[in-house]
Formats: sequence, structure tokens, C-alpha cells
Amino acid sequence: MASDGLPSGTYYVTHVQSGKVLDLTGSSVQPNTPLIVYIILKSYASVFSRQWILEKEGDIYTFQTSLANVFARASVHTPGKGIVIGRVERFEVLEQEIGQYRIKVRDQNLVWTIDNASTPNVILEPSGVTPNGDLWSFEEISS
Repeated sequence: MASDGLPSGTYYVTHVQSGKVLDLTGSSVQPNTPLIVYIILKSYASVFSRQWILEKEGDIYTFQTSLANVFARASVHTPGKGIVIGRVERFEVLEQEIGQYRIKVRDQNLVWTIDNASTPNVILEPSGVTPNGDLWSFEEISS
């Protein structure tokens, strides 16, 4: 996942066909080792800090905690509900735009849009909690 030509401490997760997907600048991992991403889970009541491993298998990306086989999955925004902790999910990249990345949860009708992927700290929030600051937004894929 890391290229020999990258500066120390800068790693990229790449899609084979479309190029750069996530810029994980600052991730303290060595080439050819599991990529650890710090993800902050923000709910209505509290903020949690966890360590996650990002693995690549072909064009599919799996995010899982370094402590257990679970994945932090945010639900579509429902008033009064926060982050949903779910099982490990696999992702496929749908498209890439400058500064924005759309990722679909495999086998589910849900797309995650990452508006700012230039930091190893990814903030997961239900869409609409902070309209000017959400890093993740949710939209259905038309059938």
C-alpha cells in the first residue's frame, strides 16, 4: 500500500484503475505492514478514539479495529441516534473527484462521500449533525 518513493510518514490507499483514494499523511506505519488509521467516532453524547486497520484485497477495502473484528459504521441520520457499531464491511470505490471521494458499502444501498481525505483522522458523523463540517455524507444509490 505504500510506495518506496513516498516521503516518510506519508501513505496512500490506491484504487488500481482510478489512482489515489485516501491520503493518509502522518500515518505512523512502515511499508508492507498493516495500515493503521485513527478514526474519531463522534456521537451526540461522546467522542471515542480507536485504532483501525485498513486492508486492501483487489479493489475492495476492509476497515477493522485493531482490537476486534468490528467496523464503525455510521447509520443514515436519524434524530436522537448516533454512531452504529457494525461488523467488518468491504468497500469499493465508485468514483474520484478532486477533494472528494465516494465509497459504497458493498452489497448495501449506501454511499459514503469523503470531502476531506488529507488527514489520518477521519471523523464519522451522521449526515446533517454539523452541516458545515461533516466529513462524511450519506446518499442512496438509485436503483
